[in-house]
Amino acid sequence: MKFYQQFVKRCLDVMLASAVLIMLSPMILITAVFVRIFLGSPVIFKQERPGRNEKLFRLYKFRTMIDKRDEKGNLYPDEQRLTKFGRILRTTSLDELPELLNIIKGDMSIVGPRPLLERYLPYYKKEERIRHSIRPGLTGLAQISGRNNLSWDERLYLDVKYVRNITFVNDCNIILKTVGKVLKRSDVASGKQLIMQDLDVERFWMKAKDNNINDIAEIKYKELSSEDIGIYKKSLIYLMEIVLYDNLTQDYPDDLAEQYVQKMPGYIQDGSAIIVGGFFKDNLIGFSWAYEMNIYGERRLHIDMIGVEPQFRKRGIAHSLFQVQAQEAIRREIRIIEAMVTRANENSYNWFHSIGFADERVKVKMEISND
Repeated sequence: MKFYQQFVKRCLDVMLASAVLIMLSPMILITAVFVRIFLGSPVIFKQERPGRNEKLFRLYKFRTMIDKRDEKGNLYPDEQRLTKFGRILRTTSLDELPELLNIIKGDMSIVGPRPLLERYLPYYKKEERIRHSIRPGLTGLAQISGRNNLSWDERLYLDVKYVRNITFVNDCNIILKTVGKVLKRSDVASGKQLIMQDLDVERFWMKAKDNNINDIAEIKYKELSSEDIGIYKKSLIYLMEIVLYDNLTQDYPDDLAEQYVQKMPGYIQDGSAIIVGGFFKDNLIGFSWAYEMNIYGERRLHIDMIGVEPQFRKRGIAHSLFQVQAQEAIRREIRIIEAMVTRANENSYNWFHSIGFADERVKVKMEISND
């Protein structure tokens, strides 16, 4: 095994990657032309990724998203920039063909753990860091075992399992199975199909759960911009799914939370929405979403959602998120804040009453002043 890993594997990588690059050069050229036409320039997406021994290298891929920005120059969320053509590139794995150059350069191998994001480095468990003891791969054991449909624990376990048993036979098996999966387009998830949170987000909640939450001293609050919505999109979806689960008794679409988050930038840009986030160590742990309404000439601020990550509840965070909304209502000279809460939703109903809301038919409302 060591002889193959140290002396044979690299030679095979160079020979096979060079042969495939030459053989697929017409396809690569055509793909580059279509990327330029449909997605613009630059055609190649470049990003720093951790390689062998966690040394950073520049990864090459075909771009799959357009450069769509709002009037302030901020990029829209990924989902709004990922086009139909971009999804085709991802599901067929054509976007990864430029990584053949990384293999020839020595940054990568054909088979190995996939190169993940640099910001994930602080979140690996000690055992999982073994995945960085070899060159990352174009494909790997995790990719033929479920790809994005695996949990992070399963995926990283398979990476370590591969590193501990590198053989010529295993590499050939992984390559053949990869070809089959690419042709069948199986186990590929993109856009709305993705079920994984980013590793740093998921592992942050694990750390928060393991630590004594009562020792957390400072949580910061700020009104979210369109750019923030894109940055914290996955966290917002996660928190909104919790709100929907807690508050909706009927069945609702699996992607309803994502639909809500996709609408947020539009509401912010037209000035009707106020979306506030609560942050602990730069991680979004709560949010509130309200929008301005005009009913028969009476302006109101309607609280649509307030959600807090379960590990951070009963610490006054929801109340603080509401207070930011109330201050914004005063700034806008709005004197009535309301929320649609039925008595059947006992927890929310009691919470709103505990902070001063009163009944108005099926709504609860509060009149506020500058005092």
